[in-house]
Amino acid sequence: MLASVHRNLCRTALRVFGAMLVLFTCFMTPASSSSDKLDFPLAHAETESNTPTLTTAIATWDNVELHDFVQHERPAIKRVLLPMLKALPSSGGHFSHTTVFYVLHRVLLKRHGWFLKGLEPQGKAWNSTSLEHVVILAKLPTDLQKLLQQQLHSPGLRANDVMTLVLITEHLVHQRTLGQLPTIYKTMGLNVSGSSPLGLVTDAVDTLFACFIAGFDSAKRNRVQLYTLRTRVHQVYPNWPHLRAFIHETMKYSLQSGSVAFTDAKRAVQEVAQRFGQWQDSECQDMKGALMKLEDRGTGRVRLADFYAKNIYGGKWQFRESIQYLRELGALDESNPNNPRVVIPNYVTGISNCIASSEYSAVCCLSECELIRERVEGILQSPEAEPGMIAAIVATLPSASILANRTLSPVMLHRLNGIAMNHGGKVPLYGRLFAQWLHHAYPRECPFPHVSGSTAPKLQRDFEHAKKSAKASLEVMRARARRSALNGTAQAESSSPVENVAWTYEEELFVPPPMIAEQPTGFMEIHFAVIATFASIVAFGRALLRAGRAARQQVSMPCKTESKTVANAFSTQPV
Repeated sequence: MLASVHRNLCRTALRVFGAMLVLFTCFMTPASSSSDKLDFPLAHAETESNTPTLTTAIATWDNVELHDFVQHERPAIKRVLLPMLKALPSSGGHFSHTTVFYVLHRVLLKRHGWFLKGLEPQGKAWNSTSLEHVVILAKLPTDLQKLLQQQLHSPGLRANDVMTLVLITEHLVHQRTLGQLPTIYKTMGLNVSGSSPLGLVTDAVDTLFACFIAGFDSAKRNRVQLYTLRTRVHQVYPNWPHLRAFIHETMKYSLQSGSVAFTDAKRAVQEVAQRFGQWQDSECQDMKGALMKLEDRGTGRVRLADFYAKNIYGGKWQFRESIQYLRELGALDESNPNNPRVVIPNYVTGISNCIASSEYSAVCCLSECELIRERVEGILQSPEAEPGMIAAIVATLPSASILANRTLSPVMLHRLNGIAMNHGGKVPLYGRLFAQWLHHAYPRECPFPHVSGSTAPKLQRDFEHAKKSAKASLEVMRARARRSALNGTAQAESSSPVENVAWTYEEELFVPPPMIAEQPTGFMEIHFAVIATFASIVAFGRALLRAGRAARQQVSMPCKTESKTVANAFSTQPV
């Protein structure tokens, strides 16, 4: 009995010690780093040198709808943006154009699931993205485009200008959706300047989102064609009945029965558009759940044979992408040519599952890995960190499929140490190898990062424009599915956990590393809070030692196993 109590006491003490170590890392922020000085001044604020910036220029832009949007959405975007910018490298508080586009992509993907045409590098390196490529930003006034171009290249954008760019971009995308409503009203014979019956307004909003989903321009459709689209869109998008129910439910809180003013209809549409990405993600979670039921023994992968079998026999209409298309999407693991597998997070968040595609953007699945990255960035507030700190943090972070407070395997710890060895003892958070490590830590949430240029993800219609087939034929799927029935058990038994999935050693940094000369002079200073926390840890260790000595006098059962596990977990020695 005493032995059991002692063993449980030791385990609990070690868990508390690990938690205190994570708390210690929370205070390990540079004493005078630029991240501590990050702020988001109001739109009318001037810079120190009174030089025009994107933020000050927008303040003079005569656009009431934009200013209302900025006032409404600014707090929410700040909450998402601030931890990210505190961790990312900057030069004197200015963020390079590569970093700015990387941030813009992550924020829009996290908030709405948006992929903007020209912003996402489509398998290339992030430094290949430029302002001219981002189609939606061509809608900016010429003078703002020139100012933004100038600032991006020298000296870069400050934090408040990065947030202004995010706000402008979101507003432009929403305007693209709202902009079709007047056209649809006129085509349907509704009153743009007055009020219309709620039933007809609901039909108009349904028509707008049917055009949105199908990627159609309402200005090129007559009344009959719009009606046909609204009543048949479920044939190309089977989830339309659920989307329509969501639209009506959202509108119910914004619109009253009877007559509805056009301005009120616009606000209702904006509310639906704002919440659309989060709603659509429920469909993504259903897709992920279906794949996890087919998962190949904890690898975050589904055998291609099982993938196709689910389409044919399981009634899952999505799972029929061709092998060539899956390969170019970066969703096919062919490390074992005899057993190709679909990588769950790469497939779910891949562009093949995007909807509402237009010349500007597409709505895709939200990235669950973004939540994990956000937590890591919020704690570290640095573009790089020692492997022991990262391991301690990640071990405590749960995901939808991974429990909190787990023990990372020796293989995972050795790989993390190996990354650090190639970067002067620290792990770059914005490198391909760390992203690959996160994929192995969260194989169902974090996508496998391919080397730039090795994939070329495209929308299905763009892929097929090159005279390639994005969908597998029924014959091919049946042939693969038969292999599932014949060899499923043998294949499953020979599969390995994700740790033994092929690990590649090519490194790429998504954003430029910080300049050595720009490291804060007070970097080695330790805050009083750190000293207090460290003292608490030392005191706790002494108390634990005294308790252990007392316990050994009663029972002969030391905590050798548990102590060895913790020691190994924070070892920085290479393999």
